[in-house]
Amino acid sequence: MAGAGGEIADEFVQFQDNPESSFYCADGISAVETRDRSVEAMTDVLIELPQLTTDDFRLTPELLSHWHRQIFGKLFSEDAGRLRWRKEGEWEEVFFGRDVGTARSRRTKEYKGTHPKKLPDRVSGICDEFNEAREA
Repeated sequence: MAGAGGEIADEFVQFQDNPESSFYCADGISAVETRDRSVEAMTDVLIELPQLTTDDFRLTPELLSHWHRQIFGKLFSEDAGRLRWRKEGEWEEVFFGRDVGTARSRRTKEYKGTHPKKLPDRVSGICDEFNEAREA
């Protein structure tokens, strides 16, 4: 990538997923290519962010979902831009840190994401906190 997008992408290399991990792999491409494509899409979203400087800007769950869909929609079309809920009778849970590639370390602690039932209120609270801090 050229210009500002390339510089932004370089800063996110530290978040590169383990090449063996399927957690951040879109169908048919590697974790590295998935990351690169999502960073390119995020650059497009960042170009829209001058709206943040307007006095009437408000962060909302709908706007966050829109950005998520813009960044990940082509990679994860089934999940991008929506909150986790119930799928085929089961809660869509997210776990962090338990498996990276084929290795599992005793030092790696597993974290469970916010329960899908609580997620709408959690995201709304985050938006409210951002908006209040911005107005202060």
